[in-house]
Amino acid sequence: MKVKEMEVEQRPREKALRYGLESLSDLELVALILQSGNKNRSVFEIASDVLKESEGLSKLMQMHVNTLMQIQGIREVKALQLLASVE
Repeated sequence: MKVKEMEVEQRPREKALRYGLESLSDLELVALILQSGNKNRSVFEIASDVLKESEGLSKLMQMHVNTLMQIQGIREVKALQLLASVE
């Protein structure tokens, strides 16, 4: 599902502003960091692949930029944003 298709209150950014970051699931946190998907994949699909590949947020900081870039929809900038956010 695309963020634009969600009810406004359920969108990660709005939910975080209203209830705090702790109210977000790991999927929503990664989607918030990524900011957007692309024409082929929603931000939630990409975020889901990130979590599968990293085996969860706790292991994300152990990943390498090149490994993240293997995920469809992740290029250098998004990979660096993810790693910087968990550093």
